[in-house]
Amino acid sequence: EGIGQIFERVAREIKSTGSQLHTNSTAVNLTVDDHQISRLTIKNHKSKDTKVIECKAVISSIPINDLVGAMRQFSPTKITAEAKTFKYRSLILVYLMLDTPKVTDKVMYYLIDKKFRFHRVSELTNVKTGFIPANRTVLCMEICCSDNDKTWEMEDKELYDLAVNDLEKFG
Repeated sequence: EGIGQIFERVAREIKSTGSQLHTNSTAVNLTVDDHQISRLTIKNHKSKDTKVIECKAVISSIPINDLVGAMRQFSPTKITAEAKTFKYRSLILVYLMLDTPKVTDKVMYYLIDKKFRFHRVSELTNVKTGFIPANRTVLCMEICCSDNDKTWEMEDKELYDLAVNDLEKFG
């Protein structure tokens, strides 16, 4: 259970409308006619085959710079060039199991003050995952960073200490 449930539900909803769901594929070209997507060309990661699909709409989970790149016919060169400069952030999750049934009744807190290094705390017991032992709770601490920066290179113990420090500041 957990975040995967969201994607499984979205997949069921898409299929229930009679729409197609293509996984393990990348959009390599979107054809736009009169400001509306009319065809999509996808490449399957496993078979390497390409397929052209007639469509009225597309839901995509690929990075926005790749999506803009696939809209060659529609995207002005300047937009395509700008999209290539987008940088992505990485996410580190630190899980802390506590010997208490619950810390709070909330699912998550956002730590927006600059005194915190982590930006969000989720109490997984409140999500009802069924994976947490009785009389315990699990906090998930989230921190964004860039690949190969100081935070990304930290050892587990350093990340643990940072998480505990932020929880102490949070109270």
